[in-house]
Amino acid sequence: MRDHDAGKEAKKIAFKKWYETNKENLNLQRKYRYMNDEEFRERMIANATKYQNRKTLDSKKRTIQGEKGTIELKILRLGEVSKITGVSESSIRHYEKKGYIPKPIFDEHQRCYTEYQCKIIKELANIIRLKGYLIPNKSERLKTQIEYISAHWRDDIALSTSD
Repeated sequence: MRDHDAGKEAKKIAFKKWYETNKENLNLQRKYRYMNDEEFRERMIANATKYQNRKTLDSKKRTIQGEKGTIELKILRLGEVSKITGVSESSIRHYEKKGYIPKPIFDEHQRCYTEYQCKIIKELANIIRLKGYLIPNKSERLKTQIEYISAHWRDDIALSTSD
């Protein structure tokens, strides 16, 4: 495994060297293509816009159609959930991997969570902070809640908004 990592690192270094040598020429080619190829220019503008939107738009509203109607949910990205809950991004990923929290929605290859999932993450973090570990029956209770949420979250949301 170490040989593989060393090989990857060597390739990165070789590419950086090659790029430093050729970057002026590559930039000139890109500029020329941008000026003369309308399709390329439009694609580059679209990519830049998409990147900028992803960078600046942390939370989004999503409309979900359920059996009992439509609801609009606020969707939070992993970084935003981490700030709100005070739980590191790696811990959130770990909780997800262990099945302690419901799986997130993926939007443009990024983890997104509902406010309710955020609440569960915060509760889990508090349990761990208080005891320093997961208590077996609390862990089971949390897993049961997660299973219920996974199976019924749309109906629960629809019911809570109809009040």
